[in-house]
Amino acid sequence: MKPLNTQAFGLSLGAFGAISMLVMALLAKAGVYTEAWDIMMQFHIFASLSVGGIIGGMVEAGLWSYVSGIFISTIYNRLT
Repeated sequence: MKPLNTQAFGLSLGAFGAISMLVMALLAKAGVYTEAWDIMMQFHIFASLSVGGIIGGMVEAGLWSYVSGIFISTIYNRLT
């Protein structure tokens, strides 16, 4: 089995996390899935429905997703 490219896996998960945060924020601004956004604001320090809060939430989600992707792919590569 080929090992995962840890950098590429981390970056793809980071991008996915940031885009997911943006989509969720836009939906919450439109009045859809506001409960999910409230839960997201409890877990992310910088997330709010202001423009700065959305960007801060995207950066935070992207960073945590990137770190998680590096960690997961490193564990996967060592186990295979």
